[in-house]
Amino acid sequence: MDAAVNKFLEEGGEYVILGGGDGTISTHVPKIIEQKALLGVLPTGTGNAFARDLNIPTAVGPAARVLAQKNEQLVDIGLWDEKVFLNLATVGATSKIADALDPSQKRTLGFAAYLAALAKIVTKVRPFHLEMVLDGQQHEMEAVQWVLGNGRYHAGPFELSPDATLDEGTLHGYAVVGNSVASLLKYGAAMTLGRHLDAKCVHGFSAREGSLTCRPARRVVLDGELSTRTPGKFRVQNAALRVVTG
Repeated sequence: MDAAVNKFLEEGGEYVILGGGDGTISTHVPKIIEQKALLGVLPTGTGNAFARDLNIPTAVGPAARVLAQKNEQLVDIGLWDEKVFLNLATVGATSKIADALDPSQKRTLGFAAYLAALAKIVTKVRPFHLEMVLDGQQHEMEAVQWVLGNGRYHAGPFELSPDATLDEGTLHGYAVVGNSVASLLKYGAAMTLGRHLDAKCVHGFSAREGSLTCRPARRVVLDGELSTRTPGKFRVQNAALRVVTG
């Protein structure tokens, strides 16, 4: 699909509709921005958080009708060491979940496959010391999970920040603070109820730019895909991408 999309854009294609999850779609965003094309998202992935932020229905028929209307908006993108993420950059437990995911279960079970992967890895998660700089201000803590996002939703229907939007020029995130797996279990229990942001172990933050260093170093997951390792720098690129919204 990569070659076909690139060829379409290089030949002057002005409106490209991509089917898939956040990770699949984000790989094409640099070329779409370079060619100043319009992106339509057909949410056929597992979480589809970026599409949810765009008010695109998850059912193919209703989504296609929205995409046919071509209501256009400029939205932000996130950059981790200049690599694009549309929805989320994470460090900690999510890298082990990505390792444990069964691709066939992901296709058949959807979000439930992530819960199955979490059950496999929960006793293997180790806390780490993180140092983050947020718009010039330094913060340090012990954590088991660190999440940075662009938009309101992550992991499907769960809120990253209730007031976040895709066009405000700010990234939002949180750290699951603690030095034991118990913090992760408390966070997971609260998340199933949609109350994770109120959990005592969750430390929220926001920034336009910053950096993250972990001891020991941790792998970074961008839009659900294992990508690189800490340390790294991140920033928001405001009004960078033309998209169709519902």
